[in-house]
Amino acid sequence: MVQHRTRARVACFSCHQRKIRCDLAIHGCPCTNCRLDKNDGCAPAELVCRKPTRFAKPEISDNDKTQDHNVYRIASFNNKVISQITFDEFMASVPENQAHIVSRQDSFAAQRSLEIEEIMATASPLGNVFFSFHQFLDTSFLSTLPADDIRFLASKGCMHVPDHNIILQFLQQYFLNVQPCLPVLDEADFWHMYYGHNDGTSRGRKMSLFVFQALLFASCSFVSQDIVRKCGFHDKRSARSSFYNRAKLMFNLKAEDRSWARAQGALLLAYQTSSDGPQSASVWLSCAIETTMIIDAHVAQSSSRQDDKISLKRLCWSILLRDRIICLGLRRGSQITSNHLNMWQNRLDERDFAPEIIHSMVYNQATKCVLFDIFQTQCELAITLTDLVSIVYSHGLSRSSVSPEESEELIIKIQKIKSSLSQWKEVANIKLHSISSSSIATKPVTMFKNMTFLLYHTARVALSHYEAFMVEGHFKYFQTRHSNQLQAIGNELRDATAAATRIIKDFSATGQIETLPLSLVAYAAFPMILSAVDLKLSSSFPQLTSRQQQLNCFAKVVRQSQSLYDVMDEAAILFNRILHLAYSMIKGLFLQQDHSSAAGLKSRTSSWHDAFLRCPRFHLRLSAAMDYSLSYGHYPRNDALPRLVRPVPSILMESQSSWMVNHPKTLGCDEQAEDDLQNCSPHEGYLFDDSTPILLYEDWSNHIHMTEEMTQQKKHETETDAELKGEGSVLEHVKYHINMGNDRTIRNYDQKSQSSEYSEVSMNLNFLDLDALKARSR
Repeated sequence: MVQHRTRARVACFSCHQRKIRCDLAIHGCPCTNCRLDKNDGCAPAELVCRKPTRFAKPEISDNDKTQDHNVYRIASFNNKVISQITFDEFMASVPENQAHIVSRQDSFAAQRSLEIEEIMATASPLGNVFFSFHQFLDTSFLSTLPADDIRFLASKGCMHVPDHNIILQFLQQYFLNVQPCLPVLDEADFWHMYYGHNDGTSRGRKMSLFVFQALLFASCSFVSQDIVRKCGFHDKRSARSSFYNRAKLMFNLKAEDRSWARAQGALLLAYQTSSDGPQSASVWLSCAIETTMIIDAHVAQSSSRQDDKISLKRLCWSILLRDRIICLGLRRGSQITSNHLNMWQNRLDERDFAPEIIHSMVYNQATKCVLFDIFQTQCELAITLTDLVSIVYSHGLSRSSVSPEESEELIIKIQKIKSSLSQWKEVANIKLHSISSSSIATKPVTMFKNMTFLLYHTARVALSHYEAFMVEGHFKYFQTRHSNQLQAIGNELRDATAAATRIIKDFSATGQIETLPLSLVAYAAFPMILSAVDLKLSSSFPQLTSRQQQLNCFAKVVRQSQSLYDVMDEAAILFNRILHLAYSMIKGLFLQQDHSSAAGLKSRTSSWHDAFLRCPRFHLRLSAAMDYSLSYGHYPRNDALPRLVRPVPSILMESQSSWMVNHPKTLGCDEQAEDDLQNCSPHEGYLFDDSTPILLYEDWSNHIHMTEEMTQQKKHETETDAELKGEGSVLEHVKYHINMGNDRTIRNYDQKSQSSEYSEVSMNLNFLDLDALKARSR
């Protein structure tokens, strides 16, 4: 006789009507059939009395009916695990002396439920609860994930999230600060899920725990320190690291296997950058791109709902913008080039964001509309930057050699890119100009607008550096145009850097640094170095004080970021190394001349722009060192730099181009500088010994080259200030060190300063090719 498998006594209403097998008793709602059919209305059907079949027992005892009722309670547990059910209540639903009657499938469901309840019964960290206590979070993955994996994830905190009151703070900061520039989620849809499970209007839709852990990671930098402590963390850095590790573990163990959720979570994790994993952001972005391509292929081949198509557009444009930010901020090759733009043909429309604009819980409708305009403008900039990133970072940072003819073609292409960027700026100014003078110009709106233009100016700087490498690398080919081209490039650099500096000073003055992303530090890095060069080359005391205030704004950004991101410990060390490099080169090139005469003072190099025009490769070496440090997370060795700026002996180097351009105002000064540089000791010209972090000083005036004129100006202002205010000098002779937020930074710095790799005292300046200058100046 054929043995028939005992069928489950509980099915969802849909499967019951269609008379097909249902696994609701095993997986809970939604069952597999409803999940595949995207049926949001999955719910258990009412138990009904059926006519006995020929395989049925002739009689059903009351005891069996009780057992059937218990099976129903076991089956419904997977659906009710989101409720605050206690362990004792669940155990009461499975009488121990009746467990042998339960079918094999239902026994497995009961066993799984017991294992999950066992994990739930373990103590939660301070301020945290087991995730299933939040009804909007999806629990379906628990039925497919091995029990050992669940226990491991729980032991690492992945199954715990902050309680209700704390979560609201995280959600508020996420939709205030992350959502406007990375709208991977529909805010209206999210709030409907979040609150809908309490009023019964959610129709069973829930949020992935993996995506939610990634959301907590992306937003924890913006919540208050008090909220972070209530979650059981010491500071924001430890909270950010913990949430990241939780989401990463869930991704690696495939606790989330749905493509949509994996793409969204991976994109949120692309905010991660650490000293241990400097490439993390690029890796997560790559995961998001690959998964999104799978989703795109599925949506294109099926008759997907309109909501899915809009969600795909959100995801695609968020990925494109994140790619451009990583590319320009961390100086890396783009993962989305012009060959991959098929997915970005459909532009975002305000109608796609209509529900979010209307139902936002953190912004009013007018502000939401403006934020959408800003995001739309950022997306247009991302498209405009496609050609730029394809040539500037197509070969990484190697600056692969090209022939003179190819460089001529690249120069033409660069001019077209500059024209495209100018057109974008004109449109953006028209579109966003009214924001500054309107009542809508709240701090977040102004911040996102300024971050948009900061990305634009960073792109201009990157393009100008690439053009300078082309022109300087083929000096003989561009000989008749070389000086004019460098002048134009220098002016472009000066304008872009000045605009970026104004934005950063505005952020510092308005106290918005705490709500700014880590990418701000990457954008501000090289302007900060140039600001320090300006300070070093100051030619008057008023100029010195003004430039010191400007540099303090950059230092404030670095110090504030250190309290939020652990990668800033290493970044601060790298910035100091580049400052040491810049100051030692300045000493040898620009500050060894005799300025006792009026002509000498007049010809003195007084800004980084003047230094660029006199010695382009000095500037390009600093930019190459900064680009490499940001891209790879450590200071470059000489052989890692482009050949054009490597410090090799001049006798082995072909004189391809000038390092000190023949400038009518500085030529005589340059000749003297060459002789001084050839005769100077390699230990001269070092502003600090390597154990002194430059950024720890607030008063920079004690660490720059002071001329006799500047000394007299400072003395005069000091005396005047003392007479008026009855106080000491305006700039004290000795300033205290500023605490950068973590004593470990200084210890790490001291340890690295002792290594031979870190020492710059033996730096060879022959790569400046001063012999070529002498030949030309004669």
